Amino acid sequence: MASTSCNTSLDKDELERALVIMSTTGGASVLVCSIAVVLVMVFKLYKQFAYRLALYQVLAAMAFGIACTIEAVFVDYDSNPAIYSRACQGIASVFFCLEWVKLMFTNCVTFHLFCFAVLHKNFKRLEPVYVIASLALPAALASVPYMTNSYGRSGAWCWIQDWKNNCPSEIFEEGNVETFALWYGPAFCLLLVDSIAMVVMGVLLACRVRRRRDVSRDSLLTSMASTNKAHRSALNQLLPLLAYPVIFFIFILGMFSYRLYNSQPRPPNYLLLKATAVLAPGVGLTAGVVLLAHIAVAKCKTGRAGGGGSGWWRMKSLVTPKAQRAGESFTTYKPEPTATSCSATHYSQKRESEVDLMLSCAPDRQPLKLAV
Repeated sequence: MASTSCNTSLDKDELERALVIMSTTGGASVLVCSIAVVLVMVFKLYKQFAYRLALYQVLAAMAFGIACTIEAVFVDYDSNPAIYSRACQGIASVFFCLEWVKLMFTNCVTFHLFCFAVLHKNFKRLEPVYVIASLALPAALASVPYMTNSYGRSGAWCWIQDWKNNCPSEIFEEGNVETFALWYGPAFCLLLVDSIAMVVMGVLLACRVRRRRDVSRDSLLTSMASTNKAHRSALNQLLPLLAYPVIFFIFILGMFSYRLYNSQPRPPNYLLLKATAVLAPGVGLTAGVVLLAHIAVAKCKTGRAGGGGSGWWRMKSLVTPKAQRAGESFTTYKPEPTATSCSATHYSQKRESEVDLMLSCAPDRQPLKLAV
């Protein structure tokens, strides 16, 4: 047993199993996230702002996975607590800080996409602010438990302590207050705001597509080719990013239930302990898988569209006959003016993503009708 002076002591074998589970899942998270980062660099997707937001999220998840893997060194904590205690406090602060970094980048993704798709505001210029805020705020919050000496061994791993001397029958009140005040409370509030923003975004985008489909029958055939194609392409870029707050919210519920159980003097629940050992690094593992799927879908669609090129070229290929495309320049292609056309008379490949194409016409104007 881990302690003989505690009324309800912890099973050392169970703690070791939990640490092995956490470090293994953390290692898998690091591997998957590393592959995703390499593919983003190889395909130069980092040039697109949406992918850079996803890249920041995955980099934070990869760093968190490394921290989870390092937790395995504390499997022999009881053999020499004097040496391990100081290192445990350090890794606990890093652990807590990286959790906040992941959450902050998740909120930046949601905020940017909501403003871009709903409010028609592109805050790409705020990228440095996103990065600085996502690093500075977690560092400030992670310094608070140092003031109360709350970092230490929490069950199997190092985090904010919920028990005194890692004894389940002795509740550490300061640690529990900080756990819910500095982490779970703010995290649930922010993820709730993210969820509301996602619902509003989905409803408004659906209404916008329905409104654009209610055009006259003679313009429907030509407008559907551009509007609906652009909408589907935009959703391919938006939906994978919106998965991050959903994943975070689902995983954090399991971790919250474990800490809530530990807030009262009860016998240790090893099932919740092992579930948390999977869920904590599992957030980063799932984020890496989502980005890999996002990249795979994007590259497959690019290949089917003709072996490469941007969404603008795929749109031109859709609405322009092959013979006409062979004889004229892409940048000088001009649609035949119609009563329902927007004022633009040529295409320019300056926008960063297909989401701009979906929003290029004002809501009160009809979509651009292209001559076939």
